[in-house]
Amino acid sequence: MQRWIGILLVVLLVLTVLRQGQLIVQIWFDGENSPTESESLFALSRVCAGETLYLDYSHPPHAITAYMPLFYWTAEAIAKTARTWREMVVLARWSVYVHWLGIGLLIFAAARQMDCTRRVALLAALLWGSTELGCEWANSFRPDAAALSFSLAALWVYQRRHAAPNLTASIALLVVAALFKHTALAPLVIILWEEVMERRLRRAVMAAVAWGASLGAVVIAAQVMTGGRFALNVFSGLAEAGPWSWTWALLVTALAMGVAAFWGAILTCVGMARQPGVTFWKRYFIISLALAVTRSRIFGASTNHYLEPFAAACVLTGALVQNLLAQAPEDILRCAHVCWLATVLGLSVALSSEQGWSIFQSLRDDTPWQQFVARLGEFNDPVLSEDPYVTVRSGRTPYMVDANKFAHMQHDGKFNDTELLRRIENGEFAAIITRFPIDADLRPVWAFPARWLMPMRHQYYLDAKYVVPERRTTIYVYRPEPKL
Repeated sequence: MQRWIGILLVVLLVLTVLRQGQLIVQIWFDGENSPTESESLFALSRVCAGETLYLDYSHPPHAITAYMPLFYWTAEAIAKTARTWREMVVLARWSVYVHWLGIGLLIFAAARQMDCTRRVALLAALLWGSTELGCEWANSFRPDAAALSFSLAALWVYQRRHAAPNLTASIALLVVAALFKHTALAPLVIILWEEVMERRLRRAVMAAVAWGASLGAVVIAAQVMTGGRFALNVFSGLAEAGPWSWTWALLVTALAMGVAAFWGAILTCVGMARQPGVTFWKRYFIISLALAVTRSRIFGASTNHYLEPFAAACVLTGALVQNLLAQAPEDILRCAHVCWLATVLGLSVALSSEQGWSIFQSLRDDTPWQQFVARLGEFNDPVLSEDPYVTVRSGRTPYMVDANKFAHMQHDGKFNDTELLRRIENGEFAAIITRFPIDADLRPVWAFPARWLMPMRHQYYLDAKYVVPERRTTIYVYRPEPKL
């Protein structure tokens, strides 16, 4: 078995190196590395320019600043040295990637804390570094990696010793995590649960109050300083629910993308006897997975909500491998362990070849996109685009960043688009940019709604079409009809 673990380590190491090569190349990608990244980049550009962070998005520019202030302020400290838009984007993404690497180190440390050998702890960390689910969000300007790194650091500090100073430090780290992303709740729940189970009720109450008071003070101060715009941006989106079918689709997708670690975590939860450190991480995995399913109900949610249970699954998989090496489990469990090992090996070899090809693809010529960007720079007035990144990349103060989100809000009666329709009808946008022809019979659900397309068809004509094979897309540029 030691030999097979050694082979698995080598394969995972090769896959991790290939993954990191792809991620680093994509840091310079002139486009969105994940959904909603454009809104965060637009917010960062405002902060770097000394402008307000939280806007009243019922008026132009229609843009939602969805996250807590520390996320933008820490990135500003790095990105404010940038001289161009591209430099700002690259520096912002590097700040996220550093946190993502920190998560891998913390997974290694957590596995070692459960008495895993260095080789087994490294295997757990390499699962994080090589699997598509973990890597998908590593180089995008979003707060997920930062919030998760501080959350795991809090759990690691708490598990070193359950003494009062450790608890205090953990709560402080969890406050920082929540100041990056307000949905970072699972670590707090598991620490308070542990305190209650150990009958340290007074400490649990004090920890909960300290966390709540700290966050409450920040929220109140931010509300006062922004005239109520803070809660409008950060919390109102939590009430925007997507369809249940999308929630279940995200769950299945996340489990498939991280199948090796999730399978390992499930085998650990089912097949391993109760152990203090392992039980703590089992609870964390189950709670974070339940919260991930709940949060993925939010409109616009994606697999980023499953990063936390995936990180916990990587740690638990380390415990599984250590248990497999240390003792002979029951026959049925040994069969399951062998199946898990074969699955990881097969997936790793297959993905290694795929990643090598992906790096080659990312280095292909991007001339059509550069031609489009040059044309974009010729427009003096705002553009209206189905692609949020095109809107913010134009260099003009946008009228609306994420058209899909505001179309959904309009459908639910939470956004008045009368002014937008008037502008379309009067041909006031310098250009309307789409990924499909505006007169096509069938268009995807995330494109402009029919309500906006009708006046577009009357007031705008197709001026240019850019086929960008490297991005697997076609860009259509529509200009307003000349006024007679």
